[in-house]
Amino acid sequence: MHTVPVTLEALEASWVPVVRDEPVWHGTRASVVDKIVAEGIRPMGRTHVHLAGELDSRVGKRANVDVMLAVDPKQLDGLWVSPNGVFLARMVPGTAIVDLVAMTRAAQSCEDELRSLLRSGTRTAATAASRA
Repeated sequence: MHTVPVTLEALEASWVPVVRDEPVWHGTRASVVDKIVAEGIRPMGRTHVHLAGELDSRVGKRANVDVMLAVDPKQLDGLWVSPNGVFLARMVPGTAIVDLVAMTRAAQSCEDELRSLLRSGTRTAATAASRA
């Protein structure tokens, strides 16, 4: 079998473009919320950031997350859904994160400080996130 390089555009063309008003969701650890707000969500080793269409979705999010981040899809430079239901974006700017839901007790104990990160867009509450 031969490997053929695939461009982002070709990959995205195989998915369905999505326009929606409802948020999409990204699960993560509370300890990285400050960094995400400052730098956004990057795909890391993947081509795209994986997102969930619903807060209680089983696809598009990691298991056992501390926090679910609500992402405003209107602030993304493209949003697609793959055949398996995963929502995908090239990256998520920190400013597109508009809310969060604490999923664990540890995250719930510092939820106010985590929310202050979203409001301020700074690392002022980083110590709260490190406790979770």
